[in-house]
Amino acid sequence: MRRRDLESALARLADPRVLGLEEALATFDALADRTAPPVPKAAILGALLARGVRAEELARFARAMLARARGPIRRRSPILLDTYGTGGDGSDSFNLSTATALLLAAEGFPVAKHGNRSVSSRCGSADLIEALGIEFARSPAHAERELAARGFTFLFARAFHPAAAEIAAVRRELGVRTVFNLLGPLVNPARPTHQLTGTGDIETAACMAGALACLDTERAFVVVGAGGWDEATQAGPFELFDVRPGRVERIRFDAATFGLPRCSPEELSGQDAAHNAHLLVRAFSPTRAGRDPVRDAVLLNGALCLLLVGAESSPRSAVQRLRTTIRSGRAASFLHDISPMTDGAIR
Repeated sequence: MRRRDLESALARLADPRVLGLEEALATFDALADRTAPPVPKAAILGALLARGVRAEELARFARAMLARARGPIRRRSPILLDTYGTGGDGSDSFNLSTATALLLAAEGFPVAKHGNRSVSSRCGSADLIEALGIEFARSPAHAERELAARGFTFLFARAFHPAAAEIAAVRRELGVRTVFNLLGPLVNPARPTHQLTGTGDIETAACMAGALACLDTERAFVVVGAGGWDEATQAGPFELFDVRPGRVERIRFDAATFGLPRCSPEELSGQDAAHNAHLLVRAFSPTRAGRDPVRDAVLLNGALCLLLVGAESSPRSAVQRLRTTIRSGRAASFLHDISPMTDGAIR
């Protein structure tokens, strides 16, 4: 990319007006150009961070990324779910969104889990999936076959967004949340009909909700967890933006509404991928009795997804349905079938 193009991208971001679609495309192309040096890319990301991204701009950046993603990935069912937290909340929590995706797939809901490796936490969704021995989708056709055969596929973001992969090293060096954290939940190349996502603050959640309302998702929940977490937990009340095309409603929930006991944030902490894989296997065990805050957090987020797609009408019935999925052994069997690393580990 010519130096003039990089300077133009930075100049656009100095203008406070909302970027148009063509301007968003040009900014994205400047970031994704493999011939451009890393310093100007970091400057563009920094300018976006300092300037703040509006909902309309975020939707336009999402359209820019999707226009350059590998695809299409065709779905055969009227419902396709994704669970994707923005990350970067500093909690180092267990991978709740990934565990929730697997539990929903075990319950029979098709899930195209979009995710990435860790940038600012100890274990990203791709790291956990890899630790479990679950194969990444290699191509759009492979993803379609996996969805048809087992109702679950993992779409590694860098593989399906080769343009965004060019900025990965710069993001890793910056080590802070950037606009790409917000874009992750919006650019699943499988184009899910329903999404559960979250972020650590109300302002960013409102921006994401506004962007989702401009896109093609039938319905989405954007969660702001207690203490700035990007997921719903039992550690405290959480805010939820219920998003439909052109409409956003804000609701407040608490774990007690779902019949789940409170827990401390420390009880949901994670470590590296191997440790988090162990926690997931334990949470899915049909014979594990007693209190398990990690399992309860997965039930909580899974219940939100059942409410999201209209499969259940009350929080408590949604939790009970998924609790039965675990106690019956269906969740363990599903995990065993797709994860060779768990062979003999779930009892």
